[in-house]
Amino acid sequence: MSDGYFEHAEAILPVEDVCAEPPSMRDVGGTAPCIDCITDALPKLGSALWLSHLQPDGVFPRARLLPRGVVLLDHPALNVFAHAYSVHAFGALTSHGPREWLEFREMDERVVAKLFLLPDTDVYAWDRMLDGCRVESVQPAQGCGSVYAAMVRAALLRSRESWQARIVRLPLLRLIGLRVLGLRAPDRVSALSQEAAAAIARDERALLRQG
Repeated sequence: MSDGYFEHAEAILPVEDVCAEPPSMRDVGGTAPCIDCITDALPKLGSALWLSHLQPDGVFPRARLLPRGVVLLDHPALNVFAHAYSVHAFGALTSHGPREWLEFREMDERVVAKLFLLPDTDVYAWDRMLDGCRVESVQPAQGCGSVYAAMVRAALLRSRESWQARIVRLPLLRLIGLRVLGLRAPDRVSALSQEAAAAIARDERALLRQG
């Protein structure tokens, strides 16, 4: 998995696409959670499962202008982060056990990326992120996990877009006036996380990439 900018931190990469932050993003208590807050919280999670749509024609690297400064997205799988307008937290009880994830959505509510909690994820950092960033939480009733999964599969089968899934960690490099969000493969992945990632990828009809 390419580390991109993190391998050459002394070189400033050109910014091809800077997206201005919607005004509502600045209000953490509004309908849109604070993307700035989530960006700072992601590196503390450790390993997690990142799902994003395939974007073969996407410009790389991309950047986003946030209230605290520019964030450079140092992996093509993170390009969808440049357009995320809102983030929602979900939880469901599935045949493989409890499942928690975030959905990153555009202004038209289209889901462009998902981040799933794995057994290797720091659950305390996950809970602090949800509370500290005031992420809106949606909790399906118990027993609805299989119904939800069936709905997800049906929706994805109707969609022409494909999902890619990766077990990743999301380091954040801080420079003067610039943060660089990266996407790397974890040094180690437990068997439990590998099994959970495979189950999630099957339910989401995603291609699970290794490394």
